[in-house]
Amino acid sequence: MKNFQTIRENQQLAIELRKYLEENKDFWLRYTGRQRTTHALRYTEQIPLIVPTDANPNKTTSQWNDVLSLKYTEFYEDPVLRKSVDWIIETLTDHFGKEPEIGRIFFSKLKAGHDVDPHVDSGKYFDKFDRFHFVVQGDEKTTFISGDDIQQLMPGFFFWTNNHIDHYLLNRSEQDRIVIITDACPSGGSRFHSY
Repeated sequence: MKNFQTIRENQQLAIELRKYLEENKDFWLRYTGRQRTTHALRYTEQIPLIVPTDANPNKTTSQWNDVLSLKYTEFYEDPVLRKSVDWIIETLTDHFGKEPEIGRIFFSKLKAGHDVDPHVDSGKYFDKFDRFHFVVQGDEKTTFISGDDIQQLMPGFFFWTNNHIDHYLLNRSEQDRIVIITDACPSGGSRFHSY
């Protein structure tokens, strides 16, 4: 596959996060802008840790994709959620061969029986960063399609995806799909993966 690359696996982290998120369902209700702003993401919810910042919150998706400045939310300081960020940064350091520059980080939930419509992530922000997913909850009925490649979203897997071409998600499962989405590049550089 040319549009996905598995980086590492951590089943224990996925188990811990599933349990913690089940105990803290209200986390999903605090930030609702992503699913309200982007039609393709209308069946998703998020828990943002690092997000774009701007004085005008009423931007379109393409306008947000040109915002490079970032801010931390209160979720970044949550010790359980932060443990997952630390593991991702350590994993990306190994993957890049040097410390990563981190962009946006957020948990994303796609509701059972729903899809994310085909779309392409573009703009100044995505010219700089690669996108990575850590699967917290998923199964063989949750699939991610990027170009001609299909990736089943199995819990515990951390992978890179090519989000610079048409991509979409199908959740035919009876459970919600939950991932941690992380945007990153080698510090001082830009995208690590070529397309």
